[in-house]
Amino acid sequence: MKKLVYISLPISGTSDYISRGQKISDVVIKAGYTPILPYKSGLPKSAPYLCHIIMDTFLLLTCNAVIFDKNWWGSKGCKWEYKVAVWARKEIITKFEY
Repeated sequence: MKKLVYISLPISGTSDYISRGQKISDVVIKAGYTPILPYKSGLPKSAPYLCHIIMDTFLLLTCNAVIFDKNWWGSKGCKWEYKVAVWARKEIITKFEY
């Protein structure tokens, strides 16, 4: 089975998160892994923030590793995902170029 890699990236307050997510996904796929993107969780964008955080946490916990996009530390959601990844002892990648 392919290794699942969760992609943590700032979404709220940004307009380019889909293109950034796609660029990272392309690199992950070329490396032979399966990318998991939070904005493809199936929840409508209009769902409450807490619902997104719960779903994203579930998705992250099913993955083997987590990649944090540039400027992730400025995002409340990404900071939460980092804490979860550390707690769950996931492989964490914070220096990632695409």
